Amino acid sequence: MANKHLSLVNQKIAYAGTLVAMAAALDSLQSSQRIQQRALEDGALMHLGLAYTFYLRELGENYHLKNVALIQDVVNLVDVLSQAGKSPAEAEELLHLESDSGSWLAQMLRAVRDLSSSPALEKPQKAFPQGDNLIAVVEIASSERDSVDSSVSGVLLESWVKEFRQLVLRQRETSAEY
Repeated sequence: MANKHLSLVNQKIAYAGTLVAMAAALDSLQSSQRIQQRALEDGALMHLGLAYTFYLRELGENYHLKNVALIQDVVNLVDVLSQAGKSPAEAEELLHLESDSGSWLAQMLRAVRDLSSSPALEKPQKAFPQGDNLIAVVEIASSERDSVDSSVSGVLLESWVKEFRQLVLRQRETSAEY
């Protein structure tokens, strides 16, 4: 029986790699191309997030789990596998990588979550501040800088695509041996 998620994982990783390459080819000094570059990088990040979810489902399918479409994260996968009496090394490795905040996978998943999270609400300034009756200074560029700092560089995205592709290929190869 063919694994339905295997081709989806391959497709999403290929899409992410293509978008990263297209973003790298743009001249980020031109303002019109900065928007295109950011859109391509965000798209690549979304495809990586989808590829990861589909990969978790692929692992579930490999171990003949029912309702793999309900698997959303690695904790869920590990729980369902343990209920079935299975504890594959692939899922344990992913769980370990996710729990290590410095790992490429944890960073990638954090960036994916950040991409879909709403901006924090700003705390309203009091009309009459306490103190020396001075006017509060507000840095105008702070909101622009925050959005730039939250962006993920193309080089980092490229490394995540490479790391993810290598992980998937290595895990597929070792699981095929058994």
